[in-house]
Amino acid sequence: MTSKVTHINKILLINPFVYGHKSINIGVDPVVSRHAGQEIKTGVTFPIGLAYMASMLLKAGYEIKIIDPIAKPVSVTKIYDASNWADAIVMPYSSAHREDIIKYFYDFRNKLMILGGGIAKYVHEYLFKNNITDIILHGEPEETIVDIAREFPDIHGVKGIIYRTDSGDSVITQERPPVLDLDSMPFPIRNFTSPAHYWDISFFGKPTAWILPSRGCPFRCIFCAQHDINQRHVRRRSPKNIVDEI
Repeated sequence: MTSKVTHINKILLINPFVYGHKSINIGVDPVVSRHAGQEIKTGVTFPIGLAYMASMLLKAGYEIKIIDPIAKPVSVTKIYDASNWADAIVMPYSSAHREDIIKYFYDFRNKLMILGGGIAKYVHEYLFKNNITDIILHGEPEETIVDIAREFPDIHGVKGIIYRTDSGDSVITQERPPVLDLDSMPFPIRNFTSPAHYWDISFFGKPTAWILPSRGCPFRCIFCAQHDINQRHVRRRSPKNIVDEI
């Protein structure tokens, strides 16, 4: 790895952004649910994948910051200040944001750079060949991101990642089973920005909140990545757990 970090304590979780321009209208955070963390024609959706990872990291004792430039424009200065603060940076990969992700990650190659989302694992050879990232998440990321922070730099035993060795070889570790007891997970972090930034035209532009009562899908639609992420394991939270989050 090119990262000069020797341990992980502070983690920045950030959605992609475009230098000097408005963010691209595209989904970039399909970590646990379709359409999460994007701007679409009918509104702006909450980056629930980043928020779940953040809650798991906080529960494990790590310091975190979340920045969502898709929901609210953020200055490059603020993004870079947070990036300098962090030991590790986690970002969902988006092909439409590729050039901006490359520029951003190149500016912080002294940090541990981690890419997630549903696309990165399929282009891992390209990403490693061009020295863009250190680790790629695949599968459900919440337990994986905590294990990376806990075990780094000795990550060879962490399930659910792809990483590059010092010799340049790509290593795909054992697949991580999906979380079976969803009630055991802390609720996603929501206090990093105003809820007014997330809205849907169906509710007359009023603020909306995302809650996931279940994960997974039993069907085999060839155009959907959910069966790949969730391995067709349908898991449901208890009614009490859902109401407690509401």
